[in-house]
Order: sequence, then C-alpha cells, then structure tokens
Amino acid sequence: MAFLESVEKQRIEAAIVAAEESTSGELIAVVAGDADDYLYVSMMWAAMFSLALPGLMALLQFHSLHEHAYAIQIASFFVFAVVFRWRPLLLLMTPKALKYERAHRLAVEQFLSHNLHHTKERTGVLIFVAVAERYIEIIADKGINDAVGEDQWESIVDEFRSALHTGHTAEGFVTAIEACGALLSDAFPPRAGDENELPDHLIEI
Repeated sequence: MAFLESVEKQRIEAAIVAAEESTSGELIAVVAGDADDYLYVSMMWAAMFSLALPGLMALLQFHSLHEHAYAIQIASFFVFAVVFRWRPLLLLMTPKALKYERAHRLAVEQFLSHNLHHTKERTGVLIFVAVAERYIEIIADKGINDAVGEDQWESIVDEFRSALHTGHTAEGFVTAIEACGALLSDAFPPRAGDENELPDHLIEI
C-alpha cells in the first residue's frame, strides 16, 4: 500500500544516498500503514457491550424485553463487532500500550528481515514508522549503539513525531535521515572499499 507520493519517496531515497555518502553505516527506512489489524480488540469490545446489555435493560426497566435478553445479546454482539471494525473507531478503542507493543514488534521484525544485523561492521540503522499507531522507532545495531547514546536517537524520534502528527511524513523521514547521517558520520566516517549492502529506497509494508 502506498502512503507517499512518488516525488516524496524520491526525496527520501535521495536523503538516504546522501547520508550514506558521509558514513560507513547503513540506513533503511520502512513505513507501515499499521502494525496489526486489531480485530480481536473489536471482538473483545463487542463481547463486553453485549454482556452488559441485560444489566442496562434492568436498570432502564425494560421488563418486556427480559425474555428476549439472550437473543438481543447475540444480535447486539454481531452488530457491535461490525461497528467496532470501523478503522478510526477501532484504533481509538485500542489501548495505546497495545498499539505501541505491536508496532515495536513489527519494527524488530523488519530490522531482522532486512538483515541489518548482518552488516560487516554491525552498523545498520532502521528508521521505522507505523502510521496508524503514530509510532516511530530507530533501531541501531550493536556497533552503532556502542557509540551513539539513546538520548540522541530519542531527539530525532521526537522531531519526526511532530512532523508525523501534522501530516508531514516525508519531511519527517528526510529530516530524521539527515540527522542520523550526521550522527553516523562523526562516529563511523566512510572507509575505502565501503559497499552499499542494503537498499536505499523507502520500503512500504
């Protein structure tokens, strides 16, 4: 699924290429529409609402409906399950901690699946965004984490998050890539014989 225009993706690729010219590190940018479908969350909420209906009917003194309570519960479960699958509502009803946990898990999966942990000098860096969760994470391999402090990554993430919240995803990527490139150029300057081991284009999942 495409989240950015072609010209925006070209800007991101150009930023990666430029950043890698000043460092022996390797950068990958990944954007995901969402980290999970969260359908089990919609089912959970539907079950909770339907189970609460008999108590609500008793409270409102709908005595004529009591004999149909079970049928009403079953019908309401299916209705709520459909309603709660509406994506904006479902994301609103999904706990933030759960969304972040799923997004972090996907970020780690992307780091491993693109072999950032197999670069020669252990200098792979992933810039990951899950749009629906508004989640951003930078994952760096051991070689880089030994030289770059966590607070430095957090500063880049915070700036990117501001851009994402205002709908400037491409600009956020470019700024983050440039900032990562500046950090890496100090700790890991380019070396003779460096090879480009990983793709430079934006990866969309």
